[in-house]
Amino acid sequence: MLGKEKLVRDKIPDLIRREGRNPSVRIASNDDLDYLFRMKLLEEATELLESGADEEIVDLLEVLEALISHRKLHRDQLEHFRKQKARICGVFEMGYVLEIEDDQL
Repeated sequence: MLGKEKLVRDKIPDLIRREGRNPSVRIASNDDLDYLFRMKLLEEATELLESGADEEIVDLLEVLEALISHRKLHRDQLEHFRKQKARICGVFEMGYVLEIEDDQL
């Protein structure tokens, strides 16, 4: 990847063209996609953190779905890992907040 670029939804280049602009677009290689999906997750998570908007949760889900498909993961496999982690570490039901000392950062 060269310069500043980000993964966008499939119809975004056409929407930009309809506004009379000419976007510079490339199709990501298969090797680039995993990294680009992870970067997109960070972007969407940051937007959710800043705005708190439900729409950003939808965007996160869309990127996660694409990453799951790209990695050819199966739902039952993911659910197994989720349950295993929940059994060992718990879930987020109680809302515990851990206080972290400066020297623990």
